[in-house]
Amino acid sequence: MLYTPIKIGSPKLQSTIIRAIKKQFGWDEDLATNVVEGLVEKYFSVLSPNLVVVVEYPYVDKVYRNSYYRYYAGKAEQVARDCIRLSFLIDTSPTLANKAMKPELWAQFYRGFMILRPTELNVVGRNGISPMIYNDNDFVICKTNLPASVNGLKTHVEAFPASSQDIETMVCAETAVWALMEYYGNRYAEYTPVRPSHIINLLKSKSFERQLPSSGLTNDQICYLLKNLNFQPILQAITDDADGYSLISTFVESGIPTVITINNSEAYENGDVNELIAHAILCIGHENVSSEAIDDAVAETNEDGINIVDYNKIKKKYVFIDDNYPAYCMDYLSKPTGRYNDVADEVERNSWLACKIKFAIIPLYEKILLIPGLVKNMAINFLQYLNIPDGTELTMRTYLASSRSYRDYVSRNNMPQNMKDLILNLYLPKFIWVVELSTRTGLKQNYAEGLMIFDSTEPNFKNFSSLDIMYYKKHAAYKDEQQILQFDNNVPEIQFECYRNNLR
Repeated sequence: MLYTPIKIGSPKLQSTIIRAIKKQFGWDEDLATNVVEGLVEKYFSVLSPNLVVVVEYPYVDKVYRNSYYRYYAGKAEQVARDCIRLSFLIDTSPTLANKAMKPELWAQFYRGFMILRPTELNVVGRNGISPMIYNDNDFVICKTNLPASVNGLKTHVEAFPASSQDIETMVCAETAVWALMEYYGNRYAEYTPVRPSHIINLLKSKSFERQLPSSGLTNDQICYLLKNLNFQPILQAITDDADGYSLISTFVESGIPTVITINNSEAYENGDVNELIAHAILCIGHENVSSEAIDDAVAETNEDGINIVDYNKIKKKYVFIDDNYPAYCMDYLSKPTGRYNDVADEVERNSWLACKIKFAIIPLYEKILLIPGLVKNMAINFLQYLNIPDGTELTMRTYLASSRSYRDYVSRNNMPQNMKDLILNLYLPKFIWVVELSTRTGLKQNYAEGLMIFDSTEPNFKNFSSLDIMYYKKHAAYKDEQQILQFDNNVPEIQFECYRNNLR
């Protein structure tokens, strides 16, 4: 059966989903109606009204079906094994609503999918929705092409995968790991998406009590999972200040989705709240930085009297994948649960709002050995050799990039040709650390005036052995074919467009 699109927000769409739930899940009218009303209020309300939705069922969802055979099928009370798929398309003029499928139009205007599964508490399962159809989308995030189909038509959507937790086989930590691997598995050949049973099997040797229904994962278990999924993770305690948040910011700026664990243990131990909460979320991007935020950023003076503005310490909201909310919710790192202000129950609301970030778990590629703190320290230390006048202010933006992507960026950039040649002739590892040097005006207008590139596989920071190239204010240093650092103090001053390929 071919399904036709229905206008989002219309009574017809609501009644269609209710009818599908009753037929597919076997739920009664009241339960189906309550679920759909919650779906409309929480998930559809954040989307553009300029959409149509295709409702398809029965649908075999690969993630839920895996949980079904591992867990739900063993229950005495029968649970449905099939799901419902909602597909979102941009509406056009003339409207697509109630019209037969036109493959070329549907492929062009397809914007994502949402799976509804027969789990009463959290019916929203696997989903991948383009951030462009969210009402609030003034941000940049990690994205990948997720394969999809609608009415048999193969297509794809550029998004970050998400899901709500089903409470029993996947709670917050498992959901965060699943979303992370779904992203990496669809973006890079070195990684593979995982299913709930795969996560359970990997943790058998680390679990000393029953694994289902799930009671969550510890920080160590999350790291253990990632290590067995081809990463070399870093587990870092986060302090409640700009330096602590800078680590998260640097890796997010590098296009690395970061698992963040939060809790309200301090408030609970002090008796300020009555409910202890621990939660895991993903940080995948940040809001577009405003000119006001750049102007308000505080400069730190180094030993040589240079005033340095660290881009990764500029106050901005970050984008989270939180399985209690629709994808792409935004809050400050200092208040990672600010969105829970909408919780109706006052006790529960205050408990959530008291949460703070405790740990960050960064899934690194195995050959990335150099960490951000050392990169920034080396960059600052190297500035003393450039005879920069006291009181000079400059900005530093630090990030990881794949050398392949960075070479492509350099070849297309408006850099002077001699600078391009120096960079393109370098022998670079798979990933590099880049420090862009600029001014507040440069940050606002997206240009840099210099850069440093560091070898991410060289953790030895003595004698600048990891520095591959520096180019700033008539000064250049670069490694020659024998990997010996050469200096040139008579190069032209430059301006070039900043690298923005990590987040889109």
